[in-house]
Formats: sequence, C-alpha cells, structure tokens
Amino acid sequence: RKKLEIRDSSTALAQRVDKMERIASQSPGNKKASLEAAEASLGLGDADRALRNASKVIRQDPKNVTAIQQVVEAHMLKGDTLSAQKTIDQAERSGVNVKGLDWKPVVRPLVKQ
Repeated sequence: RKKLEIRDSSTALAQRVDKMERIASQSPGNKKASLEAAEASLGLGDADRALRNASKVIRQDPKNVTAIQQVVEAHMLKGDTLSAQKTIDQAERSGVNVKGLDWKPVVRPLVKQ
C-alpha cells in the first residue's frame, strides 16, 4: 500500500512539474508557475530541473527569496555546498536578507532516482 502511495505521489508531482512548465513557457513572466515547477522538482529529487525553473525566476527577479531558497536546496540536493554558499553570497550582495535561508543538507525526495 505504501509503495502505491509513493508512486501515486511521485506521479502527481511529475504531472505538476509538466503542467507548471507548460504554463511558464506559454507565459514567460509567470514566476508562480516556475516556482511551483521548481518545488515539485525538488520533491521528486530532480535538482537539475529545479535549478532550471528557479533560475528563470531569479533572472526576472534577483531578489525573489523563494527562488533563491529553491536554488540553494537544489545545490544541496546535488551535494554542491560551494554553489549553495555562492548563491547565498550573491543574494546577500544584491541586498537580499539571507538570514532566513536554510541551507542545511536536504533529505527531501519522495522517490530515489
């Protein structure tokens, strides 16, 4: 039963990523869709996809704390603490209050890739 629930959850997340990416591609300024795609990608353990989606938002809005947090989490998911720290440092230089950013190791994916 639990395997079925996990599979259903991962399928739902994958569908959410696809849907949000479609919406973001149709409306490039739609930061919410890109953020939701990044969040779902993190839930699936797809750090590269999360990075792509969150980075789109940062290019539009360099002070978007949610996108910055997602980029940091994606780097941590990949085990790249140096890039996570660089992201935080860059955000801080841009005037973002980074004190609330969490960049501890992340154990987040629902499914193993």
